[in-house]
Amino acid sequence: MLSEAKKNRENPVKDTRRQQLIDATIACIHQFGLEQTTISRVTREASLSAGIVNFYFESKEKLLLGVLVSVRDEFHRQLVESVQIDAAPEEVLRRLIRVHFTPSLCSPQKIAVWHAFASASRTRGEYNQICGDLDARIADIVESRLDELCRREGLEHYDAPALARGLEGLLDGFWQDCLYHPDSFDPETAYSVSMRYLSSLFPAVFSREETSDAIANAGEGSAEVDLLPRWTYDNAEFFDLERDHLFRRHWMLAGHVSDLRNPRDFITFEGFGERAIVLRGNDGELRAFHNVCRHRGARLLEKKRGSCPHALSCPFHGWTYDLSGKLIGIPARDTFDNLVQEENSLVPVEMETWMGFVFIRFVPGGPSLAESMAPVESMVAPYRIDEMQPIPDSGYDELRPYNWKIIHDIDNEGYHVPVGHPSLQQLYGRTYRDFKIGDIPVSTATIEERKARNWSVRHYQKLLPAAEHLPEEFQRMWQYVGIFPNHVIGLYPESIEFYMTIPVTPDTTRYIGRRYALPGAGRAMRAARYLNLRINTQTEGEDESFVRAMQDGLRSSAFPEQQLSSREQGVRDFHESLQSVLPVAKLAAEPDQGEVAQINRALTGH
Repeated sequence: MLSEAKKNRENPVKDTRRQQLIDATIACIHQFGLEQTTISRVTREASLSAGIVNFYFESKEKLLLGVLVSVRDEFHRQLVESVQIDAAPEEVLRRLIRVHFTPSLCSPQKIAVWHAFASASRTRGEYNQICGDLDARIADIVESRLDELCRREGLEHYDAPALARGLEGLLDGFWQDCLYHPDSFDPETAYSVSMRYLSSLFPAVFSREETSDAIANAGEGSAEVDLLPRWTYDNAEFFDLERDHLFRRHWMLAGHVSDLRNPRDFITFEGFGERAIVLRGNDGELRAFHNVCRHRGARLLEKKRGSCPHALSCPFHGWTYDLSGKLIGIPARDTFDNLVQEENSLVPVEMETWMGFVFIRFVPGGPSLAESMAPVESMVAPYRIDEMQPIPDSGYDELRPYNWKIIHDIDNEGYHVPVGHPSLQQLYGRTYRDFKIGDIPVSTATIEERKARNWSVRHYQKLLPAAEHLPEEFQRMWQYVGIFPNHVIGLYPESIEFYMTIPVTPDTTRYIGRRYALPGAGRAMRAARYLNLRINTQTEGEDESFVRAMQDGLRSSAFPEQQLSSREQGVRDFHESLQSVLPVAKLAAEPDQGEVAQINRALTGH
């Protein structure tokens, strides 16, 4: 197995599905442990077939070793990039500590992989073969740099190996905290405490105030720009900030009320390390909870939508909750010491319905969705979205190999429509415009009367009937409403749709959408919906090629500083909104590794 893992490492398969399998296996090891991680659980988590595992890894054992190699290589890469520098020993130690608490590495999921292999007797030997050199290298870096500091500062009476063991134990202890107490673990506090350990040993060397140093180290790179610089599209630390400050703190679309008409109906949501359930209780009330059992963190519901039993029972150990989230059953209750059943109800998630859509927010606080969307309420209300039903087979949830922001960069402007979208140009090109209502990006266009050359557009123009529920000015209009940071609602005379992005990695994104329409449509209205789908499918395929081209262009040394037409104001608005939340994204030059969150915290004041 070890030779195969080495082969995979030397010839990495740059394929999204292989990474899906690795990410899914990491999640399963964290949730179920090494022994209970099965091919079926991995493929279910990855939404892939079992044959994909055989194609990339041939067996479960090789998949597990491939995951350990992947985690090891990620840590090794960031460690090498951080400490292979001609720098003073204090700077090397500072960066090494920062690497340990980089969120992409210091996560309960990744740490669970290390811990599972290192602690199990069956796999301990393979862990040592795969990771022993890395462990030894870290120990050598810490001890040699501390020894250099002791000699330089005239502190030869210090025992450098003992000091090194102390620092290594501190770092390992914090990783244990992250694994076993993820809700209370704060990587910035861990970093600060680790630096205070060094400061207590070498007070003349280490400053307790790291923030001002980080900003100063940015040097000329602290010059600001008014559009997102290239580095924000592939920087792993910036991606972690987006996950924590954009996606967990803003409203996310979980589904539609049509999936929640009856008691016990549910929908689930997963993204950026979070998972949630929205369900209608037996009392008719909608509630949202973390889809996390309070015992060991297992999922309570696996499917995207459906009807659940009268109570939710964890498939792992059988803890059971009623549909209000109350814990009502614990197998072998008398085997638990000091367990307060009333304090272990499901953790609620903030939830709100707006125009028939159900939104959730994992970090509460800030304006309600209704308050934020009030400026466009009169524009959206006539479509009666809350009465709509999903159009069969219109939903999709696809993994795309690019950064989530590129999708919105292209989607937020109509400058490319005349060249990039011939069918849309014939449909409405001369009337298309982007603007804002309050702080909400809006695009509108009126269907052309001139007969189009494109078959789908021409027949759509001809067959589109009047929609009795819409005012006259909306009868021949396509409209789009953006919901920051990652949603778009498309409003058409005969139907509506939403599409959204959920980032998975800096260069991998889930692209999700679904279409809805009022029931009882006649033949002409159904034909218009079919033609709309043909037009939008062609358009989406064209945009797909543009997104891929821009993703590839970002890797080029010749990638230009972005220059925008007045017709691309929507892109500028999108970038400014991101920079208002994450001001570190205003810096033209990429900060040093380990400093992105620190600088952002200094710029925001918290």
